[in-house]
Amino acid sequence: TTEQRKAANPDKSILLRASAGSGKTKVLIDRIGRLLLDGADLKSIVALTFTKKAATEIQKRLLVRFREYVIADDNELRDKLNKMTGDEPTEENCTRARVLYEEMLDDQAGLQIGTIHSWCQGLLNRFADEANVDPSFVVIEETDELWEEAVAKLEKEFSSDKPALAELAKLGKKPGSVRDKLKEVLNNRVEIDRWSDKVADQNNVAVPLDKRTDLFNELVTDLLDNVYGKGGIKEQSDVIAFAKNCAIQLKTDLSKLEDVEGDDPTKGFIKKMAEFRSTIDSIAELNDSNPAILTRLKILILTGTGTLRVISGRKQNKELRSEVFYEICKDSLLAFALFDIICIVEKNIIQLKYGLRAVDIYDSLKARDRVLDFHDLERKTRELLHGDFNLSQWIKYRTDCGIKHFLVDEFQDTNRVQWDILKPFMDEIICAEDDRTLFLVGDVKQSIYRFRGACPEIFGEVATKYRDITEQLNLPTNFRSTKLLVDKTGEIFQKNVLSELLPDGEIENVKQLPYRNDTPGRIVYHTIAEEGELTQRREAVAKHAANIVQQLLKTDYKPRDILILSRYRTSIKYYEEALRAIGVPFVPSGRGALAETCEINDILNLLRWLMYRDDDAALAGVLRSPIFRFSQADLQELLTFRLRSNKTLWEELSEHKLQWPELIYLLNEWLHCAGNS
Repeated sequence: TTEQRKAANPDKSILLRASAGSGKTKVLIDRIGRLLLDGADLKSIVALTFTKKAATEIQKRLLVRFREYVIADDNELRDKLNKMTGDEPTEENCTRARVLYEEMLDDQAGLQIGTIHSWCQGLLNRFADEANVDPSFVVIEETDELWEEAVAKLEKEFSSDKPALAELAKLGKKPGSVRDKLKEVLNNRVEIDRWSDKVADQNNVAVPLDKRTDLFNELVTDLLDNVYGKGGIKEQSDVIAFAKNCAIQLKTDLSKLEDVEGDDPTKGFIKKMAEFRSTIDSIAELNDSNPAILTRLKILILTGTGTLRVISGRKQNKELRSEVFYEICKDSLLAFALFDIICIVEKNIIQLKYGLRAVDIYDSLKARDRVLDFHDLERKTRELLHGDFNLSQWIKYRTDCGIKHFLVDEFQDTNRVQWDILKPFMDEIICAEDDRTLFLVGDVKQSIYRFRGACPEIFGEVATKYRDITEQLNLPTNFRSTKLLVDKTGEIFQKNVLSELLPDGEIENVKQLPYRNDTPGRIVYHTIAEEGELTQRREAVAKHAANIVQQLLKTDYKPRDILILSRYRTSIKYYEEALRAIGVPFVPSGRGALAETCEINDILNLLRWLMYRDDDAALAGVLRSPIFRFSQADLQELLTFRLRSNKTLWEELSEHKLQWPELIYLLNEWLHCAGNS
């Protein structure tokens, strides 16, 4: 299309808003192709996308296209180039097009197409000494085993510390729940590290990345100051004392309710006032820090669902009586809210305390194994580019002097650390007075990597920052989805819940024009259960969905024609319960998945090894599993000994029985039970 050709124009810096199905990948490939066609060197182009799969797809499609240029006759080649550029190609263009395939094959590492993490890895490998990283570091994508080892070490560290165990118990009733809370700290390291940097600067302290717990007290102070303000109520005991005063004042204010009822109150009203005074008198006798104060006051003025009680009385006074009751209970309601906030903050402080310690242990394990994860790649690259001024300037010069064209796909999923990394290179390109170009493409409504710190607001900020020096375009047409789906998606994003999540100024950009107009059907948007507990809301949504299914089954639809999708795996059980309640047959989402779980694979490894003791791979899997939680370092040491001695892993392990007596005893017992001792 004309819009796609305009966006692929290699002569201009472009910021492109492109929704799903609009052909943005084609535009990206066209732009790289046109840059190379115009004579750009392979090494002068950097194209970053968010996943390895997408990077591989771009490289593959470029090679396929360039191969077509080689085998096409002259007329076919001219047609292909004309379709891509919109202009009649010159002889020079045709000659250049026929050598692109050979150039890419000869120098496949020349064109830098990859993820931002692979690009950071390249920078750290190149400047390992300056970045203070081991030159032989390995990047790990699957970090679960290392994290589990870190949590196991944390649990062992505090296993005999009763106050610590009591604090950890507040994070969850089950060990799994506690571990989930600790992992939230790991998953939010981008935000926590930025917060830590800010607090460290404010307090003029330097905190190494593997010593986050050293900053814990300063982080707590900053958190409390931001939540409560300096000098505000921060302790549960203070709120309880405040609630006691509220109760005493409420007893005095009951006279305002009695004034509403007048000289002839109902028996029910008289009884309720007596009940109020009696309960408040019992509260007044309690110690100022007794939690029972809040409990009794809550039962007195709130229902079981948390709403304000209705005081019985004369029917004609009902509305005024409710208004007065609300007014005299305002301070008590404030006390309840304050107490809830303090409980949440205290739980968050516990989560932060032990989460930071677990992350510190996790970092030490990575150092032991000489590995980095994706977060390390981002963090260490950022430090490399924004640390010592002279060093960072030299590194930027060495890096960006060869980059002339910078392209970033899925820009809406960029996080703050990644933006800190990209910004110096983009600023250099934008401010240059030569033929260097910048190309950013994204769609804020598709930002799905919040769990990695993605910040879609960056897209709008960059659009404003580069407003006068980039051409900002939009691909309005969706070629993939049906008209019904395109129209409904645009409509949904205009509604309150989703529109409020969009960055400022982006609400109009989520609308698309449908290319297809060929499909029947309907989309119904339901808003259900906006209030209540999360479980109640999910149950209500599931029951509503089950009712829709029931209505569909009364027509020509069969159960096999219907698919229910849920955003959260944990919600599926509510749909299953709702369908079961109305007698609708369904296939459970987890059918067949049990055999694919890590736990089953661990057991299978154990069974394989018990049957065949020379299966080193199976034994290694058993040792590293949660059955024994063998560390990577210990396993690596054993494997090294095994290679030197030419023994099996079990034989080598048996020679270290003094080091792991319980483990070897258990394995011997299991071998005996299996008849293979």
